[in-house]
Amino acid sequence: MWELLKDLIQSQPGSIGFYFAVTLIIAWLLVFVTKKITKITTEHGFFNKTLERIENKFDKQFEKIENQFEKQFEKIENQFEKQFERIENKFDRQFEKVDKRFEKVDKRFEKVEVDIIEVKTDIIEVKKGLNLLNILIEPFIEKKLITEKNSPLKLTQLGKDIAEEFGLKTIVDFNWNKISDHLKSKNLTHPYDIEQYCLNVTMGSPEKILSEMDMFKLKNIAFRGTYHLIQLTEVIAVLILERYYVENNIETNL
Repeated sequence: MWELLKDLIQSQPGSIGFYFAVTLIIAWLLVFVTKKITKITTEHGFFNKTLERIENKFDKQFEKIENQFEKQFEKIENQFEKQFERIENKFDRQFEKVDKRFEKVDKRFEKVEVDIIEVKTDIIEVKKGLNLLNILIEPFIEKKLITEKNSPLKLTQLGKDIAEEFGLKTIVDFNWNKISDHLKSKNLTHPYDIEQYCLNVTMGSPEKILSEMDMFKLKNIAFRGTYHLIQLTEVIAVLILERYYVENNIETNL
């Protein structure tokens, strides 16, 4: 065929053979180019499909890896949260124990402070007691008795001098209604009971039967150091008893 085509091409231009040869060549070129294009297109389609399969496979693999990574990350995150929660709970328990220990220590310190305050209070009371004891025994030590020893109580000469010097009888007279009503309210009939109560209230809580002004006066006398307050109130107690026995017809010579 190629020999025939060669002869046709070598024929005179313009002849039928020449045109036929050219037509065949063109037709062959068209067929050849078409085949090549078809092959290239087919190969390109195959390449595209292959590339698409590769991309799909890669996407699936990547998605799989991504899912695995997310699961692993979620697992690690959960483990970290649990571990952190355990550590946090452990610290909370430890801090709670420390707080309780400090609370116990605070309570102990509070108890010590209370004990110290109680000791200080006891020391103050002991001092008051010693001062009172000193006041009570001082007249006996110095042999300066304000009252006689036997009942019914009577003032010694020193007691009378104190009453006169500081106007203690005037104080009794001024407060008498209050004093008398107070003693009567106790419903005491025996001289011993009256005497003991009168001494207790007059020497222990004189403000119950004396005015505020007279208490201020007695404290001023005691503050100047002439006589102790308890000595002054002892004199007042005897003055009260003497008058109360008389006014209420209470027999004392039993």
